Amino acid sequence: MAPDNNNSTTATLHLPCDDIIQFKKQLESARKVDDRIQNELNSRLPASAYFRSKVDPRRVCQELFESLRCAHSSRDSAIKRCINLTEQEVRSMLGEAGQDKAKGGAATGTASGAIGKSQSRLRQLRNDLYEEEIIQRNTYKFLYERCRDIYVPTDLPTDLKFS
Repeated sequence: MAPDNNNSTTATLHLPCDDIIQFKKQLESARKVDDRIQNELNSRLPASAYFRSKVDPRRVCQELFESLRCAHSSRDSAIKRCINLTEQEVRSMLGEAGQDKAKGGAATGTASGAIGKSQSRLRQLRNDLYEEEIIQRNTYKFLYERCRDIYVPTDLPTDLKFS
């Protein structure tokens, strides 16, 4: 996985927080790096001793770990940003509804519906963060198992060490 200037995961990933369908579509596209890691590793790190002498396996593993780290960090930050924005939106809506109720007004169905929709989006975003953690762990585990005798980054989080 050599650096790819057209790959949106190497730069800061911007996911649309207010449209859950577009959010999921773009997140799925950004996760293709993880889907392709096995093919990438197999093509760049051959099993045959003859072909292995033609590549630097340590450099290949190091590049793949670094590429994954950048992609994962970018996706993680984007998802957390959307969660924070949606939490603020829900708090604001709940605060406004509480003020209206305190003034003697009844909460409108439109306001209640909007609050429910935002809360539902927030639950979906939190589920996506949980899925992201699982995907990242599985991808790192696969890469670790293939590269552990060649290269393992020293700064892998302790919960990702598989030995």
